[in-house]
Amino acid sequence: MVDRTAQLIVERFKVLPDYAKRLALGCLDGIESHGGDSTDWETIANAVEVVVARWVKNGTDFPKTP
Repeated sequence: MVDRTAQLIVERFKVLPDYAKRLALGCLDGIESHGGDSTDWETIANAVEVVVARWVKNGTDFPKTP
């Protein structure tokens, strides 16, 4: 689901794939940490439109994963 979410982020916000993957991981983790279903595409798409949009606007980044 990470790759599909990252692809949506790249398409929606025109960001680099590496950055999109970090945002996707943060998005999916956030959904899970708030008790949501991180495999439900509608939930993911909604989180991308609201939460990830804010992160991109604010320049939020997450640590690179190995």
